[in-house]
Amino acid sequence: MADNAPGGSTFATGLLGRLDLRTGVLDVVNAGHPLPLLIRDGTVEPVALPANRPFGVLRHRAYLPAEIVLQPGDRLVLVTDGMLEREAADLDLPARLQEVSELHAREVVRVLGDLVLAIAGPDDACLLVLDWHGSHGDTRNTIAGADPHRASTPITGEGPDPRTAS
Repeated sequence: MADNAPGGSTFATGLLGRLDLRTGVLDVVNAGHPLPLLIRDGTVEPVALPANRPFGVLRHRAYLPAEIVLQPGDRLVLVTDGMLEREAADLDLPARLQEVSELHAREVVRVLGDLVLAIAGPDDACLLVLDWHGSHGDTRNTIAGADPHRASTPITGEGPDPRTAS
């Protein structure tokens, strides 16, 4: 990173992970990034991970990895600090995640992204939502990347809008 960074920027925070799709075990390194949120059995909790230095700092030293064992039905949410700081700090992200828990992960990203944009304006807010349903073997039936039996109905503007629910 430091060898190829434009403008002299020599470090970045982040999460680096590898998910075993057969077992649901996520090996992850936290390089100074906000903790992921795990939604399990309706409860939203931050996942305790060992803190490491940002990527690019003391780059020849090893990082301390951690393991997150996902269970079928788990939802893991990764966010940047733009989802948590400044005006977005008023969002109460855990409560909002519970409100949209029945939506497909893609819809959760859209709803929460739109909400943060409306509250905080353009920022470095980013989120990734991973739903773990367990191993599906060697085959998978998808339409546009989603299993049609697990996808939620897109929000159409009719009925209550979870982006504005309090």
